[in-house]
Amino acid sequence: MTWCTVSELPFLRARHVQADECYGDAADGADASVVFVVVDDHRYLGLVAEHHAVRAPATRFGDLVVLHPVVPLPSSADLDQALDYLAKTREEYIPLVDGESRFLGVVSRASLFASLGSEIGAVLRHHAIAATVFDNTSDGIVVTDAFANIVLVNRAFTQTTGYTLEDVRGGKPSLLSSGHHDRDFYQSMWQSLNEAGAWSGEIWNRRKNGEIYPEWLRVNAVRNERGEVTNYVGIFADISSQHHLQRQLHQLAYYDALTGLPNRQLFYDRIGQAIVHAKRDNTGFAVLFIDFDRFKLVNDTFGHSFGDKLLQAMAFRLGQVVRESDTVSRLGGDEFTVLLTEASSERDVAAIASKVVQSGESAIEVEGRKIFVTLSVGIARYPNDGGDIDTLLKNADAAMYRAKQEGRNRYCFCTGELNVQVSERLSLESALRSGLRSGALRMVWQPQVRLDDGKMVGLEALARWHHPQQGQVDPTRFIRLAEESGLMPEFGSWMLDTVAEAAAGLARVFRQRPMRLGINISASQLFDGDVLKRDILQALERSGLRLDCFELELSEATLMGRGRSFKATLRSLQDLGLKIVVDDFGTGFSKLSCLTQLDVQRVKIDVRLIRGLTVDDVGRKLVAAIISMAHSLDICVTAEGVETEEQRNILLDLGCDEGQGHLFAEPMELAALVERFLV
Repeated sequence: MTWCTVSELPFLRARHVQADECYGDAADGADASVVFVVVDDHRYLGLVAEHHAVRAPATRFGDLVVLHPVVPLPSSADLDQALDYLAKTREEYIPLVDGESRFLGVVSRASLFASLGSEIGAVLRHHAIAATVFDNTSDGIVVTDAFANIVLVNRAFTQTTGYTLEDVRGGKPSLLSSGHHDRDFYQSMWQSLNEAGAWSGEIWNRRKNGEIYPEWLRVNAVRNERGEVTNYVGIFADISSQHHLQRQLHQLAYYDALTGLPNRQLFYDRIGQAIVHAKRDNTGFAVLFIDFDRFKLVNDTFGHSFGDKLLQAMAFRLGQVVRESDTVSRLGGDEFTVLLTEASSERDVAAIASKVVQSGESAIEVEGRKIFVTLSVGIARYPNDGGDIDTLLKNADAAMYRAKQEGRNRYCFCTGELNVQVSERLSLESALRSGLRSGALRMVWQPQVRLDDGKMVGLEALARWHHPQQGQVDPTRFIRLAEESGLMPEFGSWMLDTVAEAAAGLARVFRQRPMRLGINISASQLFDGDVLKRDILQALERSGLRLDCFELELSEATLMGRGRSFKATLRSLQDLGLKIVVDDFGTGFSKLSCLTQLDVQRVKIDVRLIRGLTVDDVGRKLVAAIISMAHSLDICVTAEGVETEEQRNILLDLGCDEGQGHLFAEPMELAALVERFLV
């Protein structure tokens, strides 16, 4: 049926008739000449046809005429009324209006006879539904003629592009072009349309306000019964929000949320690409591993929010001192890396590393405070220091630790000697991991005695490891290795289980002679207080001893450096009855306030201070001050590493309560301990 409505086919939509011109929308001309509907504020005025098609009196406007009569037919008319209307007017079209005289559309004579037996209003309403869908769909729609001239757009087109039908009528869709695509892109599109009759894909267009946006466009060619293209219909959806979401997801996946720098995953991707290119071009590159010196102290003193702002400021500085071709990334915490893909020599790398170190030497102002944070930098080069990502980073990390050992605030290259050390460290780490699971580690016990009568009042559990090739490994070495390699949770669980098993065998003796049992706890175990609390409760429940028999020994560096962060965890453990002891006390971080805030029951004076008792008066005065301070807070004092009677006598004179060391007993197996002290 040949018809048109204002809402469905805007390119046929009638316009106001003016004295010098007539704007209108052509109705389908399949069975008549071109006809325009003339309306004024949605009210029907008449039909306009080409001059040669006019067969009735008319009012002329230029080359167009308004056909008479202007009386339309109501949409409720039946077929007989329509036929009578056509007989009287001898016109080819019937204009239809609703009950309020608003123009609804046009029905042609041919379509009317093709739909005999149907109510005209029903036929029109069927098409009106399609018209409503067209104008209210969320996708933009643009219709062109066979020559790609725009003849129709819907409301979504205008909302998306900013262009109205009046803006684009008769123009080409290329007026939306953003310049983002080249000529080949459009040639490929037209080739697809000509050969397959359809094309779909992502295209970037430009809105009326100049903004460029992405859309997903589907174009179909419309053909008549003879196979000739009569129109092209494009349907598109604005996918700007999808691109924004993709950018957000990409940002979250590959960039650090705090600093905006590439994260570990993106850094690994880029270093992997650098390896591929270096192999292909037979070149090299370097990796810098950067760590902030004493950054934990900043966090503990000023809080993590302050520390985050400092990291952001330093991240910006690092970005300023490297080249555009370099990649600065944050692996986590205060660890940063730099990938130098165009560093051709050791001198070039050293120059950049020097700038990195110098970037931390000037003060950074955060929240009104000026902070100095020095940097330690380790350098590994490809392929000399590693042929894969993990080896390069481990070697750069090892070089960074060497820089810290040499005094911090400097850079250090990975060397052959250092490579050997890294290899040995990895081997030792693997052996420790196996040893924990195979039972290669064992526990020994060292008594703590009262200095005045030598009576044993406590025990400290100490771990020992006999390596199959290296023999006895220094405890400080393998405990530090467990900390650095992430094995401390497993090591801590092993120690608690072993202590609990031994204590269960001593339960009867301990009930007769109440005695303390000291267990060393590391900082890494305190990070997850709930897990530590659970492990301790489970282990001590198996021991059969009261909880108040156990002491948790923490080093002074751990307690004083992170005491505030661990306070809640330590308090919850104390609430169970466990006691807190400060180990290695007096080595530089001692704070009286920390002892009172954490309700410490006992301090153990560091062995280095005990050795200084017999050297000069300074050492003796320092130990005396510690003992006096502790006693003023009702804190018991134990001297570590007592090896001579002279040391013991001096400690007695100074008022020290207890001692631990080779003078009284070396660390020993449980059976020997029972035989010597408890039988």
